[in-house]
Amino acid sequence: MKNKSFCSAMLSLIVTIIVLFSFGGIIVLADETDEPEIVASGYCGAAGHEEDVSWTLDSNGLLNISGTGGIASSSSLNVWKKYQNDIKEVNIINGVTSIGYEAFYGCQSLTSITIPSSVTSIGAWAFSHCTSLASVNIAYGVSTIGIYAFEYCTSLITIQIPDSVNSIGDNAFNYCTSLKSIAIPDSVTKICDGTFENCTSLTSITLSNSVGYIGAYAFNGCSSLTSALLAALPREQELHSMLMK
Repeated sequence: MKNKSFCSAMLSLIVTIIVLFSFGGIIVLADETDEPEIVASGYCGAAGHEEDVSWTLDSNGLLNISGTGGIASSSSLNVWKKYQNDIKEVNIINGVTSIGYEAFYGCQSLTSITIPSSVTSIGAWAFSHCTSLASVNIAYGVSTIGIYAFEYCTSLITIQIPDSVNSIGDNAFNYCTSLKSIAIPDSVTKICDGTFENCTSLTSITLSNSVGYIGAYAFNGCSSLTSALLAALPREQELHSMLMK
């Protein structure tokens, strides 16, 4: 009888130890993943104001950018570029006023970007060749989208252009081959040359009456657009080879 009691007690003790170790392991794992580690940091302000804007990159691939002023162009971001394949998400905090030329060019692991209302311009080639970029959140405030800004963002399915935008540069969405629909707000009066060229999945376009000019090859190679949809566009507008198949 005593042996049985002893065995039962030992078994209970072993089970208790196993459970405690299990919970302990879970707690340790939770502690390790709660706070991602900062793996790199630096300044990224525009020329002459480098320290006005700073950045941190954490172990989860989140790039936080904060400060007052513009983000530098590519030529001033050499340290940042060293980590461009580790950047998965970009969060620009309110206060930053512009995104420089080629700032995120070729960040092929980047999947999402949040642009606050303080940003007024997105520079040329700013997100060009960000082939994994699927989500772009542009707040009201951006007035200019530069030339080739989102060229070859081949994972981009849709993008909401705010009413504050009045200028979309040449070839801004060239080769966005997953883009299915686009709505041009009332604030835009001109669609420049090649703006949506080679957007082969584009099936829906919403244009306002404020658009008075559509540039050469603006929708060239958009093979999913129907002739009925094209016929519905305002024909009094100046159309220059809008669809060249």
